[in-house]
Amino acid sequence: MLDLTIIFLLISLISFTGSLQPGPVNMTVFKNTLNHGFRNGFITALGGSLPELLYSFLALWFSSLIFSFGYNELTVSIVVGSILILIGSYYLFKQHVTKSNTTKKGPPFLTGLSMGMLNPLLFTFWLTISTWMYSMKLMDSANLNHKLVFVSGTFFGAFVFLVIVAWLASKAVELKFLKNTKSIDLLIGSILILMGLWLIGKSLI
Repeated sequence: MLDLTIIFLLISLISFTGSLQPGPVNMTVFKNTLNHGFRNGFITALGGSLPELLYSFLALWFSSLIFSFGYNELTVSIVVGSILILIGSYYLFKQHVTKSNTTKKGPPFLTGLSMGMLNPLLFTFWLTISTWMYSMKLMDSANLNHKLVFVSGTFFGAFVFLVIVAWLASKAVELKFLKNTKSIDLLIGSILILMGLWLIGKSLI
């Protein structure tokens, strides 16, 4: 099992990297900061990061159920690895469409919160990551401290990224990476596919 600090840093890094993908939350933080200043962007970032806590908690609870009822390690590893590869392939081959530059109006915290809650991939993403961590024996599904640092890391990584977005926007820095969707999707998709292949390969060897 990994040390608690290592789990926190690893999950924070995964959350930070996943947040690189241009989407409603980071674009809303960026636009709100440009239009209303850093404080507004910071509050939007806080609201946009909180759904990570809910979805990662639900994902941990669901994946813990899988392991608490007993399982065939080879089967779980192949299933989880395959899901990782499928999600990675989605990022690699999904169609990119031009999105509106307008942002949802309203209180910045609620705006960020609603954008984060509407992310359809959060639960699936953290369910896959948590089950991968359990399958690789990097975490103990019965250890409460492991769960707490996991959930904290999902929030911290996303929040740090969004605050950086708000800070750069407040300095009038053009964030070209928010527009470079294909390259970021390629990075995220490749990482997920490699994780899936690693898990399947480890279980078969």
